Amino acid sequence: MGLDLVEMIMSVEEHFGVSIPDAEASKLRTTRDIVDYLSGQLIDRESHTSWTRDQLRNEVRTIVMRALGLETLSDDARFIEDLGTS
Repeated sequence: MGLDLVEMIMSVEEHFGVSIPDAEASKLRTTRDIVDYLSGQLIDRESHTSWTRDQLRNEVRTIVMRALGLETLSDDARFIEDLGTS
């Protein structure tokens, strides 16, 4: 995983107060993947933080777009193959 993706994952971790193991982070290829992972961590399990899936999606999209300097983003755009990140 390249530096820009590592920084993006770190931003997600900081924002949501979670730790994403490297093995899991390497599987996160799209915004949808990140939302799916977080919903398993923050929604499906009893948590002190209450997030809806739509809230997660909006927050993750904002983080990804800011981190990668994008104005638009499809939930299924692959970070490396479609967006050219490393």
